[in-house]
Amino acid sequence: IEKVRAIQRLGRRVLIVGALFYDNLHFVNDDPQHPLSSDPKRFSLWEVHPILQFFICSRQDNTCNPGSTKDWAPLEEFQP
Repeated sequence: IEKVRAIQRLGRRVLIVGALFYDNLHFVNDDPQHPLSSDPKRFSLWEVHPILQFFICSRQDNTCNPGSTKDWAPLEEFQP
């Protein structure tokens, strides 16, 4: 979790690989002033589940191409 927090602080792009599906059993619940008690916090009904791979852009200018994993480093190798 510390690596993920460091990635967020640094503003690094991430590439998540997994199955994308639409969850039509819930509703968008993104307003902290009016939360929906029956639904989890979320800003989208799209989910990646399960996550199979998690990459971080290794280029300092954050311009990695999501169509190729060449410039992306696996989370396990990321050093903040």
